[in-house]
Amino acid sequence: MGQIVDTTLIPVPNQHNTKEEKQKLALGSIPENWQQKPHPLCHKDTDGPWTKKNGQSSFGYKNHISIDVEYGSIRRYQVTDTSLSG
Repeated sequence: MGQIVDTTLIPVPNQHNTKEEKQKLALGSIPENWQQKPHPLCHKDTDGPWTKKNGQSSFGYKNHISIDVEYGSIRRYQVTDTSLSG
């Protein structure tokens, strides 16, 4: 009996935002040029943060999974952003 616990980084496309856009996003608002042309907003991930693992930077999310060893069934599954440990 036992369980297997695994955390896997799930990368998303890197964001190529200007300094001004980054400042607006950090304040929780949408940059003006995105409001005028909403197309960029649907292609941007404004929630996924950067993290560093083994000296390599990643932008995205983590899959956390707990599997029962005996039966191979998933006990728990969760997706978090990369800034959360676990």
